[in-house]
Amino acid sequence: MAPPSVTLEIGGEQFPMNPIPSPPQPGASLAEPPLNLAVPAGPLPAPGSVPAVPQNGQYAGTGTATNDPLGECKSPIQIQNWFVSGSNVSFGAYQGTIQPDGSLAMQTGSTYISGRFVGSNFEGRVWRGVGAGCQYLISLYPNS
Repeated sequence: MAPPSVTLEIGGEQFPMNPIPSPPQPGASLAEPPLNLAVPAGPLPAPGSVPAVPQNGQYAGTGTATNDPLGECKSPIQIQNWFVSGSNVSFGAYQGTIQPDGSLAMQTGSTYISGRFVGSNFEGRVWRGVGAGCQYLISLYPNS
């Protein structure tokens, strides 16, 4: 029996939460990350341009619930103690590396954070597993 198809819709964009992987082809390069770790849609830097490196230091911001299956998700939430040092990010048990295009994906257990830095601002989302629990859109900014 195949698992049910689950798609998360955020801001008119749809994110498949459990895509069926294709079998690997001999000699093929490594697979792309699963779609449920994809960075939310947004403008990419112009070809040939170098995105601004996020500011080092502590960040804070808010999150707004986008999925609340049991009606128990607090919204908005406050996010604090997010640290950037060069291309490294730490937030509690999460550790990640900012990619050259500004994207970031982190995972701890079955909880995921993904998004993109545009300059020193981070826009992304947080979710747990496939359709389970609260899901949030988050916006973070350097502390002044």
